[in-house]
Amino acid sequence: MRYFKKTFLWIILLSILGGYLYIYEIRGGKEREQAEEEASRLFHFTPDDVVELELKKPGSLIHLIRDEKGWLMDSPVKAKADDKSVHSVLQYITETKNDSKYVMEEHPSPQRLVEFGLSNPSLQVEIKIKGESAKTIYFGDRGPTQNVAYAMVKGDPRVYRVVADARAEADRDDYYFRDKTIALFKPFEADKLEISLNGQTMRAELPMMGKWEITQPLKARADLVKIMELLSKLSEGEIKAFIDEEPKDLGLYGLNPPRAEVSVWGSGDNKGVTTLFFGDKDIKKRGVYVKHKDTPNVFLLEEDVWDILPRDVNHLRDQSVFFFEEEKVIKIQLKSPVKEILWEKDSQAEWKQKTPANSSVEFSIIKDLLEKLKGVRIKEFVIDNPKDFKEFGLDKPAYTVKIWQEGSNTPQELNIGKTHNNGRAVYALTEGNSVISLGMEITELFKTL
Repeated sequence: MRYFKKTFLWIILLSILGGYLYIYEIRGGKEREQAEEEASRLFHFTPDDVVELELKKPGSLIHLIRDEKGWLMDSPVKAKADDKSVHSVLQYITETKNDSKYVMEEHPSPQRLVEFGLSNPSLQVEIKIKGESAKTIYFGDRGPTQNVAYAMVKGDPRVYRVVADARAEADRDDYYFRDKTIALFKPFEADKLEISLNGQTMRAELPMMGKWEITQPLKARADLVKIMELLSKLSEGEIKAFIDEEPKDLGLYGLNPPRAEVSVWGSGDNKGVTTLFFGDKDIKKRGVYVKHKDTPNVFLLEEDVWDILPRDVNHLRDQSVFFFEEEKVIKIQLKSPVKEILWEKDSQAEWKQKTPANSSVEFSIIKDLLEKLKGVRIKEFVIDNPKDFKEFGLDKPAYTVKIWQEGSNTPQELNIGKTHNNGRAVYALTEGNSVISLGMEITELFKTL
């Protein structure tokens, strides 16, 4: 019993000692570090405490204010500001230290102020915190060595050594601090796209739980990659330059009338429509002039945004011939004027040949054929709904392939006609009565069967 009491007493003492070590040494050590860090800071506020920021230099004044939605630019133009850029400047400033390591001189002479570039500072930053008086920082020259610059605070005679990046961030132009977002929508929340270009209006829509489809000027499958590339460029790209805030003549930029009009409809939290007018390309600036339908200012986008706009509906169409899921295919028919092959998947998911003779089929043959068919790409859209199929050799096709998927009674069908382009291509008819041009490799698939 005595042994048990001693052991219990030691457990209590060790617990008390462990608690002391944790509270004083570990937690207390962190708290002391934080207190020392806070005491060494020149400014005892955070970027989130700032409600107004003014950056002055010869011939330039940038004035930024914050409301409940974020930062706004009040001068030199009234516009939405880039929250990240403003926060970056404030972050550098609030991290400035005031201990002896960072104080260059306590009472610099006029000559020393000249040497530091602070006798007549070229850059002044004024910061306003809600409920407090404004803080003004003067930036001088960069130091000759290391990544440092010199600064002073209004009302304080000392010269501080600061990170040169703090000066560099505050010395940016108004473009840096301005919001450069092109359009406020998310690519995967867009459900309709309309492009008017070269006298043609193209519209693509995303049905509920479906895939992008062209609905104007014809009905066809849309190229998902091209649509997402355009949507991503507009939603995730940046304005290259702000050109004219109040243009008097939009014709100077090819915007009266515009060369192209692009509208995007959003869904979910991004409901609404964004419409952009595209004007002329600027060869020297390597960009294209653009403006929003509902705002006056003209800005410049990278020229590749203009380059990816589809010039006609065929550029927006999916160039795949077949749209099936291999594991869901249940029947395949290959036919020529002299031969027919019919393969079907039985109840045990095994492939059987029904025509010309009932026999088993190696899965590798089916798999190889389906992979090749799915990889076939359209070289050219020739004509939709032709009046005469004979000129393309499609009145009596050389080959026909049909693919059935489970859950559908209608097969995907491809008819192959005569060759053209000096025997380097072949006409074909796909769903929707569209005559297309394919490479000659499609005919090779049938010659080996």
